[in-house]
Amino acid sequence: MIITDAWLPQTNGAVTAVMELSKALQNKGYEVVVIHPGLFNALALPLYDEVKIAITPWQLMNYINHHKPDYIYIPVEGPLGITASMYLSMKHRSYVTAVGTRFAEYSDVYFGFGSSVVYRFMRLFHNQASVTFINTQSQKEELVFRGFTGLRTWSLGVNRTIFKPLLTTPSRPYALYVGRISKDKNIRAFLNAATHLDKIVVGDGPKLADYRERYPAVKFVGKKQGHELARFYQHATVLVFPSLLDTFGLVIVESIACGTPVVAYNVSGPKDIIIHGLNGYLVEPHLDLSSAINDAVNLSRQATYQSSLKYNWSDAADQLLMALRNTH
Repeated sequence: MIITDAWLPQTNGAVTAVMELSKALQNKGYEVVVIHPGLFNALALPLYDEVKIAITPWQLMNYINHHKPDYIYIPVEGPLGITASMYLSMKHRSYVTAVGTRFAEYSDVYFGFGSSVVYRFMRLFHNQASVTFINTQSQKEELVFRGFTGLRTWSLGVNRTIFKPLLTTPSRPYALYVGRISKDKNIRAFLNAATHLDKIVVGDGPKLADYRERYPAVKFVGKKQGHELARFYQHATVLVFPSLLDTFGLVIVESIACGTPVVAYNVSGPKDIIIHGLNGYLVEPHLDLSSAINDAVNLSRQATYQSSLKYNWSDAADQLLMALRNTH
């Protein structure tokens, strides 16, 4: 059973990870039940209409008692995850969690305070789990410093039936951004960069209308998924990932799997995936991205693609299964 507060119609790394892990586990012969906000009375978050929050999370116990799962994985620290953690701890049942979002840092971005309180909550939540998966070694070091225990790194994957290189070189050069169009994604660092390349933005979010008006030369194409999204990666010269807060960045792996190098800041997440000068460039936080974007034109798309081969969902599912079995 996967109990997640992140689910469709959201389009983000947390939802993608749950969906891809579910498929990988099913391919290994496991029945997977996903418990998500769509099964409960739910309300949308302000500014995030697609994010639904379960307002009757106590009903979760009925699903657990009905399905009687052998193993339980909780990837998100929301109302369902918190309720599940409390109930399972009371029942002395083991479970595995994951840290996939910097909720503490987001509280500082949007409210100007609160990160210390959020970290205390997250530490209490995750330290009750048998194992807590984190995406990168740099993230592990940060969380150990903050008092988290039971941490284990794992490597997420990419759907290679969708995200794969073109057989020909892209003919129309452009720089690409893929992700939510919101304040926390630091997208203006990309929009303000000086480059001879056209700029295309794929995604939706509360800042879309504002940025469309401010940056008329940039092409905003809205949210894309599956093969349509892959074509944007495949035809791009470079993906720009300006976020300073993501824990991993699945779009980085999707891009390099298509042979498209990535420019990002040298922070936890990107710096664990990007090999500077091989599959992209890392820029020190808050510096201008322009030179790196223009230099990325010269990187080898074949070498970029090769660097992606270590990322696959089957291995991620194996790591999850090993942790679940050892704690059962």
